[in-house]
Amino acid sequence: PAFPPSKGVILALLNCGYYFSSSAALDLKDLWWVKIFTDGLLKDHKLVVHIVTEDNVAAKILRDTRDLCNSEEWAFNDYKEAKMSAYKDSDGQFKNYKMGKGKQSKLLAMLREKYKSGSS
Repeated sequence: PAFPPSKGVILALLNCGYYFSSSAALDLKDLWWVKIFTDGLLKDHKLVVHIVTEDNVAAKILRDTRDLCNSEEWAFNDYKEAKMSAYKDSDGQFKNYKMGKGKQSKLLAMLREKYKSGSS
């Protein structure tokens, strides 16, 4: 995939109701596209799509988080608790929530260490 994304990819995201929010604070090549649900079960909830390069460390951590949460009960419980605690402490601010869950999860700390050492 090309980076930055092509006009076609950008138009597809816009046509699906996403808007460009920002680049991630820790990586300018992690583009955040957001969709806010306006009705139904997910009303007022956000879905974030990350557009990244293949070598993006944050994307590797996200994929490993998904895989470990699906296969390891300890990982699922750790991440769930970190998310719930971060939500409670966020004062309704999305950025506070995102930063809070990263600080509280042993799973995320383990994966950050894994990718910091250059292994994949």
